[in-house]
Amino acid sequence: MQCWDWYGANGDEFFDTKSGVQLNWLLDMMIDLRAPPPQRSEEPADDWTLRLLTDAAKATGAVCLDGSPPGYYIRPGVGADARKFKIHFKGGGWCLDDASCYARSQGWLGSSKTWGAKPATGHDATHNPSEGTFGLLSNASDNPLQNWTAIFVEYCDGTSYTSERAAPVIIAPGKTIYYRGKRIFDALVDDWLASGGMDSATDVVMSGTSAGGLTCYLHAEALRRRLPKATKLWAVPDAGFFLDLPNADGVNAWRTTLNGGFAAWNGTGNTPSSCLAAYREPEDQWHCHFPNYILPLVKSVPFFVMNSLYDSFQIGNILQLPCTPVAPKIHRQSGVELSHQRAVSSTAEIETETALSHGEKKPACNATQLETLQNYRDAFLKNASAILALKTNDGAALTGCLQHEEICRDEDFMGITFPSKQTPSQLVQLWMTQDASMTQQQILAVDVRWPNSASCWVGDHGFC
Repeated sequence: MQCWDWYGANGDEFFDTKSGVQLNWLLDMMIDLRAPPPQRSEEPADDWTLRLLTDAAKATGAVCLDGSPPGYYIRPGVGADARKFKIHFKGGGWCLDDASCYARSQGWLGSSKTWGAKPATGHDATHNPSEGTFGLLSNASDNPLQNWTAIFVEYCDGTSYTSERAAPVIIAPGKTIYYRGKRIFDALVDDWLASGGMDSATDVVMSGTSAGGLTCYLHAEALRRRLPKATKLWAVPDAGFFLDLPNADGVNAWRTTLNGGFAAWNGTGNTPSSCLAAYREPEDQWHCHFPNYILPLVKSVPFFVMNSLYDSFQIGNILQLPCTPVAPKIHRQSGVELSHQRAVSSTAEIETETALSHGEKKPACNATQLETLQNYRDAFLKNASAILALKTNDGAALTGCLQHEEICRDEDFMGITFPSKQTPSQLVQLWMTQDASMTQQQILAVDVRWPNSASCWVGDHGFC
């Protein structure tokens, strides 16, 4: 069944004809999955090394959508911090049926054939400022985890590592795909323990953005089971708290879309065991696709939820707001100067600020639609607060920025400033380092309402 149709004069929007979901996750990528793979920069990003899991691909069938081996980039840590690991799972949405997964297999989100020797950071940092190797993974001096061993996991299964079909899927003669996401995840952990030094790790931080953020919710429990008991594990998912909420018309379209993908991949059985145990009946196990049902049940790993309360993916695909939120003309400080790229001007004048402006032709939201946006923000906050009230070892940094993904760019991770005058980086560090002898205070930072946050970065966010 062909699920996705292109439409629009410029072919710049992707639409699920079954559920009516506009798939704005493609706007994160800004690529046509039917086109040849884009040319990617191989400019050095520190001393990263690509490791392809060719042996695991042959031995266990852990392969990307196109049958090529999966892999990751690794940068060694320094001194005692070399035994501490920060892992980032790259985002990039999902393919939700055989046809779209075949299209994806022809690019670098479904194949390792075009991956460079170093992580792609773009020729111009203004247009592609991260690709995941900054922010939490940065080795800049203002990152408290700067000297930790860093792992950047490329994404090539399109299913947040849940898919499992033993037989290849033949689309047409000469066109074959493989649903092996769970095998890839297992192979990654096998390699980290056997060859990467994680068998003697003292600390591990698991992070990811978007589909990579969902990966954290889905697989942190499994990673905890594989690590040595003495190893501390923290999960810091970013932009992956995809809520099971109705759209602006009261329809659960996002539930239909995501559940359809899990059915195509045969992925439900590879969601957290604690969630599957709670939802024992097969007709109820779809709950285990969604973080707001998963997180209350995962007890073995502490979570720090990073997400915008105005996540542009959720506005377009869950709320399905049929307009572009536009803020009044404002003046604000544009953030901190950062060492790894261009200097940031001290003040920026912004005529308009939009969340869904990547080529979309949508009218500006009217007053009623902006109220719907704020109501969604409130529903998001209500869901997160209720869960965190039950899990006092967990924490959160919930921003007021109209954007998607914030942990993988210095401007966001070290620049967004909450009313407490703390940045996400500082909040994560405080959450991780609270002394057990101290009176524990839950770290739950909530930003002001959009468009009143003066520290949101307004550059091109790329994707990571």
